[in-house]
Amino acid sequence: MALKTDDPRPPYVQVADELRREIQAGRYKPGQKLPSLRELSERFDIAPMTATNALRALREDGLVMGVPGRGTFVRAESASNPTVSDTDQVAQLADRVQTLETTVSDLIERLAHLEGQRPADGAED
Repeated sequence: MALKTDDPRPPYVQVADELRREIQAGRYKPGQKLPSLRELSERFDIAPMTATNALRALREDGLVMGVPGRGTFVRAESASNPTVSDTDQVAQLADRVQTLETTVSDLIERLAHLEGQRPADGAED
């Protein structure tokens, strides 16, 4: 399923909204694992980072929770009254850090490309 090109919403919002609809319709039940980033990327014809951002939006809404090393699962609690445990908070922070690391890495590569240089392995003082 390709995203609508005439939709003014960012691609990650379109994906998050579609997954949200599917969760609310019961396609994905509480405790059920959502598709992997790779599967979402292929299904929606998007970059893995876009899929990551879509899942982040769903976590922030309290609809899903990330379990490091296992995947993203539909929460049992309703989004209107989520109970966020310490484990969930740590997982959410880890996801945000990973997103930031990926974004910074992408920016470093783009800057190096623009400057006509290869990115350095370490930061220089």
